[in-house]
Amino acid sequence: MAKAAKSKEWAGSITTFGNALEQIRRNPNPVLLYVGVYTVASTISLVIQGKSTYNEKGYVPYADMLLLLFMLPITMYSLAVADKKMLTISEFMQINFKKLVMMIATSILATLAIAVSIVAFIFPVVWVAAWFAFGIFLVAEKDLSPVQALKESKRLASEHKAKIWRLIGITLLVSIAMTVLSVVPYVGVAAIAFSSIWNTAASAHLYRWLQKQ
Repeated sequence: MAKAAKSKEWAGSITTFGNALEQIRRNPNPVLLYVGVYTVASTISLVIQGKSTYNEKGYVPYADMLLLLFMLPITMYSLAVADKKMLTISEFMQINFKKLVMMIATSILATLAIAVSIVAFIFPVVWVAAWFAFGIFLVAEKDLSPVQALKESKRLASEHKAKIWRLIGITLLVSIAMTVLSVVPYVGVAAIAFSSIWNTAASAHLYRWLQKQ
């Protein structure tokens, strides 16, 4: 029996962000919905707090709570982007609250594990952060429990920590660039909202690649 063909070499983090952006451009409606909702919510938050800019001292970004509500839709959209599939707005907004709670729990558990690795030096934090980078994808796609998701994420990531950290590095640069734009009313918060989807979509590309190894 012929051996199965090996999967392609990893394209690299910069190329991955470019590919994710191209797929988002082909299926923009879910992104436009989220960016619009986030921008409106941020504007209302600004008005309620009597602030003139998002960077003004004392401003509390209450709109960031939307990131929790949209965690599942953004994750599923990102997987669709990685798979080059189209997702309608109605499909984007299908929220399974049980799964959403499991995703939040997974994120909290991963954060705690990273914190423990910093304090106790049990494992280097660069390992732990890479190991648990894909937990939410596994909960969203495979209905795994938080512990099962983190174990599977560790299995996928164990031999590819450098690739994950290169992607994290680009993610941080994108996030910093978008945060700098936050001084511009409306444009800044829209950029931040967009970056949350773009970054997740790029991570979904690497997640799919790891699954094929």
